[in-house]
Amino acid sequence: MSQHTPGPWHVGKHSRVDVYANEQQIVIPADDISFNEAKQNARLIAKAPEMHVKLARALVALSKYDYGLADSISLDVFETWQEIDRIAEEAI
Repeated sequence: MSQHTPGPWHVGKHSRVDVYANEQQIVIPADDISFNEAKQNARLIAKAPEMHVKLARALVALSKYDYGLADSISLDVFETWQEIDRIAEEAI
């Protein structure tokens, strides 16, 4: 699996279309899209590391259930899905 720049990532405070990690610019929008589209893309991209962690956590929990290592889907899975939903809402 390829490595990505460690999070957290955030949208630039002034431009609102660039994405930064540790104050280093990591994403610059394409020139051929609107400002609004670039801003929406930046919000979504900035949430990628956080979403990756939560989805991986949910996958592990669901795999345990799917392979019979757990009798039921745990509360942890439901809480994780709620966190994923929150992150997605913030991103879009």
